[in-house]
Amino acid sequence: MYYMAKHTDPVKQQADCLIIGVFMGVQPQLLDKHGNDYLKQILQSGDLGTEYGQTLLLQNIPGLAAQRVLLVNCGKQEEFSAAVFRKVAAKSIQALKQTGVKEVISYLADLSVKDHDTAWKIRQAIESVAEVLYVFDQFKS
Repeated sequence: MYYMAKHTDPVKQQADCLIIGVFMGVQPQLLDKHGNDYLKQILQSGDLGTEYGQTLLLQNIPGLAAQRVLLVNCGKQEEFSAAVFRKVAAKSIQALKQTGVKEVISYLADLSVKDHDTAWKIRQAIESVAEVLYVFDQFKS
């Protein structure tokens, strides 16, 4: 598995899937600045759910180069903690595990977690990915 950290514009990213965290009642800053009305309507419809960790996989969104976008509910912004960040990162990978996605670009590290910097968020996201995708099959026949 290959990991790389860089900050890029999500609208121009060509990937199998983008992971974008969404706080309840708050339009994602990554997409809002591009005026993507389609995603605003999706979020206003309530399809993402109300609990953190719930996901919504969207395909072929107008104006985005990526094939899919996985929206992940991060709950209420004022309640977003380190533990919730790890759970959200793990839930996002679990949601994509069965889809056959090969290249994922996660924007979860752009979310603000109290008392933690970007390096910590990237490390936690990578550890969550490794935990979700780990399979012990040494003794499998």
